[in-house]
Amino acid sequence: MPIAKVMASRFGGGGEPEEDMDGVLHLDASDPRVAVYQNLKERDVAGRGDLFILEGENSVHNLVQHGRMPLESVCVSERRVAPMKSLIAAVRARGVPVYALTHEDYSGLVGFNFHRGVLACGRKLPSVAPGELLGALPATGPSTVVLCERTNNLDNVGAVFRNGAAFGAGAVVFDGQSADPYYRKSIRVSGGHALAIPFTRRGAIAEIVDAAKASGHVVCREARSREDDRGAEAREVEGGG
Repeated sequence: MPIAKVMASRFGGGGEPEEDMDGVLHLDASDPRVAVYQNLKERDVAGRGDLFILEGENSVHNLVQHGRMPLESVCVSERRVAPMKSLIAAVRARGVPVYALTHEDYSGLVGFNFHRGVLACGRKLPSVAPGELLGALPATGPSTVVLCERTNNLDNVGAVFRNGAAFGAGAVVFDGQSADPYYRKSIRVSGGHALAIPFTRRGAIAEIVDAAKASGHVVCREARSREDDRGAEAREVEGGG
């Protein structure tokens, strides 16, 4: 499609915006289809209901290739359309819309000068009880899961997934007092592994440990918080069949 036609659509000269040859819709920041990406930092605090935002090409790639959550849309800076051609093709092959904005509109939309050039919106999976999550793991062979209590630092939440992936963890369970793994920063720090490793965030740590034992796991290591020796901040659990 000639770029002039796309520009005319964006600025009101051609009605409904049209897709370019790669299936990308060029919009402006006022279009309701990109409203979910508005004021990222404020919305991170206020929440987005059952939607979540991820940023960066690696995270989007991991969700497309290995993720468990449905992908709703992808929003890119026009500067990133050509370099991300293969990823855009993979997203479009799934029937997921890809929107593009000028760099100026992009930064205005998210509320700060955003350099990563790509955001995506996913839909959260329903939260399940720890016993249900652990009970769904393979019944035979070794199994490693990570149990976390009061893990509130978003970098640490992301690191749990990254390190868990390195050790072959089959699941991560956070107690209800831990930070939400769906936070944008947690996903980024996890290297996208938060999108692939099954997890849940529910209950008290005592209930979680009981669920781990009931699923055939044995608590084999406990790392206590320096600030509070009364509870474990993270517990690595192993089991075998």
